Parts: sequence; C-alpha cells; structure tokens
Amino acid sequence: MSPSDFKTQAVHISSWVLVLLLLATPLLDQGFGFNAYNLTVPLIVFHLSFILSTPIKIEFLFYLLILLISGVLGVVMAGATPAGFFQTFYIYCVQPLAVYLICANQNDPLLFIRFISKLAIVSFLGSVYFYFVVIGLAPDLNGIFAPEFTTINGESLVIRNTSIYTNSLVASGIGLIHLCASAFMFKATGKKRYLFLLTISLFVILATLSRRAFVPAFFVCVVVFFAFSFTTKARVIVISGVALGLASIYFSSYLFLLVDRILSGLDFSGRDQSNISRLILIQQGLLIAAQEPFGSGFGTLSSIGKTHDSILESQGFLGVTESLYVGVLGEIGWFFCVPLLFLVAKFVREVGADYRLCFVYPFAIESVMGLGLLNPTVCFLFIACIFSTVSRSRATSVHSFSSNPGIGEANMVAHVKSGRIKARYSNG
Repeated sequence: MSPSDFKTQAVHISSWVLVLLLLATPLLDQGFGFNAYNLTVPLIVFHLSFILSTPIKIEFLFYLLILLISGVLGVVMAGATPAGFFQTFYIYCVQPLAVYLICANQNDPLLFIRFISKLAIVSFLGSVYFYFVVIGLAPDLNGIFAPEFTTINGESLVIRNTSIYTNSLVASGIGLIHLCASAFMFKATGKKRYLFLLTISLFVILATLSRRAFVPAFFVCVVVFFAFSFTTKARVIVISGVALGLASIYFSSYLFLLVDRILSGLDFSGRDQSNISRLILIQQGLLIAAQEPFGSGFGTLSSIGKTHDSILESQGFLGVTESLYVGVLGEIGWFFCVPLLFLVAKFVREVGADYRLCFVYPFAIESVMGLGLLNPTVCFLFIACIFSTVSRSRATSVHSFSSNPGIGEANMVAHVKSGRIKARYSNG
C-alpha cells in the first residue's frame, strides 16, 4: 500500500470513528457520565495535521480569517472572554476546517453522505426503543431514555421521542440530516434502499414532535416526490393515503398530536406562547445586532458552553436569539457578516442544484427559527455533506443529477485516471 493510499484509508477510518463518537456523545454522557468529546479532540487534531499538505480554497481561508478577526476583536472590545467563546470558536472555525481537510483528502465524494444516510437505522432503532421503554416493554439504561414532555394547546403534556440522543431537538436535527442524505443518495442512484432510509428518518423527526424540523423535512420530501415518474407519484399518493387512513384509525391520538404540532408552528396569534416568545427573542437579538456592528462576541447570544443552572450569570451572556441567522449576525456583527454572506453565497452557487435542494435549503429553512446547526454533531454532519464537493475526485456529475433518479449522470461512477475524470454507467 502506497503512502497516499494509507493516508486515504486512515482519513476514512478516523472520520467514521469521529462521526460515531459524535452520535454517541449524548448517550455516553447521560448514561455513563463520560464526555465523548474528549475522544474527538485527538481525531480532530489528527485531521488538522494535514493543513499544510492539503490545498484549501482561497474563499474558505478568507472565511476563517474574517471569523478570526471578529472573534479576537470581540474579546478586545469586551475586555474579557465571554462564556462559551472557545466552544463557539470551535463550531464556527475549528470544526469546519477539520471537516474540510477530511473531505479534501477523500477520493469518494459520496462517502460521508452514504454513511450518514445509513446511520438513520441507528437513530430509528433508538426511537423504537424509546417507545418500548415508555410502555414498559424494555428497561431504561441509566436514565438515557428519560421522558421529555411538551404541551399541546398549552394544556396537555405529551411525550417527545429523544431516540438515543437524550434531547428531542438534537434528535430532530440528526434525523433531518439523515433525511437530507438519504434524499440526496436516492436522487444520485435511484436505489430504493435510500427511500427506505428516508422513510425511517422521517419517522425519527416526527416522533420528536419538534416543529422546527417539520417544515424542512416536508420540503425534502416534496423534492424527492417531484423526482419520481408519474406512475411512482401515483403510487406514493395512494400508499400515503392508505397509511394516513390506517393511522387515523389505530393511532388517532398521536395523529392529532402531530397535526396540532404542525399547525401550531405556524400560529402567531398568541394562542401558542412559545412562538410569541421566539419572536420576542429574535427581536431582541436584532436590536443587539443593530447596536453592535462589529459583533457582541462569540458565545454571547447562545447557550453554547453554559450550564442550564448558571446561564444567566455567565460572563458576557446577552440572551438566546432562537434563530441561527440572528445569533450569528449579533455575535459576529453585520460588518463582518456582509463579506461572509458573499463567500457563502458563492460556495452555495458552486455546489450544484441537488446539494442546494437536499442540504442547503432545508437547513436554511430550519435556521430561521432554529439553532440546529449550533449543535456540534448536527453541524459536523451537515458540513461533511456540503464539503463532500471538495473531495479529490469530485466530478461535475456529482453536482447536478438528472431530474429522473437512476438515469444518465445520476448513476455515473466517477474514476480518476491521469488527472482526468472518466465515467462509466452503472445499472446498480
């Protein structure tokens, strides 16, 4: 095995281990009191060691430079390091850089996306086990599956499924990235196994009753639906109608809860106080952003790196905005966000239509009134899928697939020979 092949294999294996550790972190922390993030640090450092030998796009270097200046300036202007500064710096800069280096040293642009889509099985089994614990058919494991509740109509308490992630919001974010990866792979290959993975990913999301993931999840489902042929669309409509009818008969109470959660997410009349409180927090965040053109500092507008009991007394903490856009705008400052916006827009335009439809747009929708990408695991998985476009052997065929899955470029298998991309068609 050549040194180059050995390096590639080491990158593949260590990246898979890193993903599994990130997914297992809530489970290990809640159930066994072990912080798995301590194990991810050596793996992150290992991938950062390739920084001098890996070509990096100038736009990404500018992105890192702008954030570095903003972060340092925030500390200087505040005269102190805000609580959560280093954790936020890790999510904004260190983790994206590590993921970029991982993807740039892989020779398969779909490696991460395939792996993440298949991990939906783990999340699904975790969701099923959660229900087994709730109804008494299985034992809880050290409090990992402790019930989490939400309110319906401001009155009834209902259980939210946390899968193995001990938190419904984290579970919904991870379920959403499973869904996006499965949708992308289906459009890329046309294989029905990815439709199955998409279906169980949707189950994971719906079981959490987390409204912020519902709209982007349905958006992805619509994208996949319109990729079907006319006959397949008709079958999906019939099957969905039958499934909905059976659910209304045998699971009517849960179906009511689900519909109520979906509709309440769009209710800003005042009946749902959680929506009103989110709007108030977003408004406060916008006021802070307007007053701080150079940013209020990393970690000042999020709960990152803070404990629930002492968050209000944390150094430099100004509040949680409940919107990723507002939080980033306030912490980094609009002066730095303007050039960042151009860099991000340029990158998004280059990644191709299916990357935008299956990854960028869903999480752009989620981020309006959600903070899913501030979770290290969700952020890592999302960036890994997006940065798969910088893989060593990425081909134009990976960027834009046929609108009919399994046809033409959608089923190309790329090969790199003498620096030229060759492709063969596959019936798989």
